[in-house]
Amino acid sequence: MHDGLRSQLDDLEAELAEYDALRQGQVFTLEAESIIGIGEALIKARIVRNLTQKELAERLSLAEQQIQRYEATVPRRGSRAFAAGSRCAQAERARSVHA
Repeated sequence: MHDGLRSQLDDLEAELAEYDALRQGQVFTLEAESIIGIGEALIKARIVRNLTQKELAERLSLAEQQIQRYEATVPRRGSRAFAAGSRCAQAERARSVHA
């Protein structure tokens, strides 16, 4: 049980590090190896630009639901799902509460 919790904590810390790098402008290139990677690239681009799904949708003249659909295509990577956005933001808030 302890190993499982450690693994989840490690995954979350990796996601937070990636989120922090995106928010701090340390990521300069976003790539999608295929159409499947577009959702993840879109999420990361929103984080870099500090945009909500609604704001991005308005800029692109799309419905917010369409952005949600694009982002919902993010595939799971092994045991870790890339969950940028709301999950990282929630974790960041939790981290600041415990700091």
